[in-house]
Amino acid sequence: MLGSIISSSPIDADRMDYLLRDSYFSGVKYGIYDYGRLLMSFIPVKDENNVYLAYKESGMDSILEFANARSGLYSQVYFHKTNRALSAMLNKACSDSDTVNVISLDSSDTIIDIMKNFYRNNPDKKFLEHTLKNVLNGPSKEIINDIVNRNVWKKIYEKNTHFLMLDFQIIHSKNTKRNI
Repeated sequence: MLGSIISSSPIDADRMDYLLRDSYFSGVKYGIYDYGRLLMSFIPVKDENNVYLAYKESGMDSILEFANARSGLYSQVYFHKTNRALSAMLNKACSDSDTVNVISLDSSDTIIDIMKNFYRNNPDKKFLEHTLKNVLNGPSKEIINDIVNRNVWKKIYEKNTHFLMLDFQIIHSKNTKRNI
């Protein structure tokens, strides 16, 4: 149950936190929801030897409010054209840079061991004195300067693709199948 409360369900503590935090720090109200009402709608449900997190039917409005807040923050902040452009620029700068370190994985290492090793071998001082200097003087210099000066790439083409999802097995009428 602890896992579903913290970070493994559609509404968990991690998502609840980042929606409010990201909404606050980005200066928008899209991610705001009534967390008190949402928390009051949680109930533990026991099934055999397992306990799961469930929601009361009376909490459906607060769940819908949370889903709308998440949708608004994604569409207006996370997927904003400027955010996507800057992410693409950073990806390009990193892929062009020859300073990318590849971590070799040993099958006996746990993710904790890998993270500890990475942070021990890559302190901030190393990044600021070595890696950042190489990126700023390397092939990515122009892209980094554009990011700093807010010369963000512009969208030159966009294509919307829509898919019609139908399950032909549930359509019983031959006329309906033919018309589709």
